[in-house]
Amino acid sequence: LLLVFDVSNRTSFENVRSWLSQVREYGKESVRVTLVGNKCDLGSARTVKSDEARQLASVTTCFHRLNIAFGL
Repeated sequence: LLLVFDVSNRTSFENVRSWLSQVREYGKESVRVTLVGNKCDLGSARTVKSDEARQLASVTTCFHRLNIAFGL
């Protein structure tokens, strides 16, 4: 299961926290969760620190940072 948040949108990160809680409560124990932080190229617009994401990722299977840009 991929849980994706926008590093420049704090609400999206808080939503991921909520979704992860729901997955843990209602999902099967065998569900593997990967946390993905998107828009990592935005630098100064970032509202979610890498350390925060890593901390949340410690309870998931994996954490990735990425930027999906079109027209490159």
